[in-house]
Amino acid sequence: QQVLDARTQLHGSTTVMLAVKMHRTALVRRLVIDLGADATTPDNFGDTPLLHALSVKAYDLVTILLDSKQYSS
Repeated sequence: QQVLDARTQLHGSTTVMLAVKMHRTALVRRLVIDLGADATTPDNFGDTPLLHALSVKAYDLVTILLDSKQYSS
């Protein structure tokens, strides 16, 4: 779990944020739904994966992120 939620040196992005930025739908689903990675951690600019997905109109990713345990509880 620590590896999934760890921040990178690239603007403090998490694995989930990087997958969202690359629009890797299957990877985002695997990370947040199957493996339970935190979908709410912001990067160094305060942007969350959900905010980024909304800003680029990636509604398939928005749906996956909102289905994650962090948003559905």
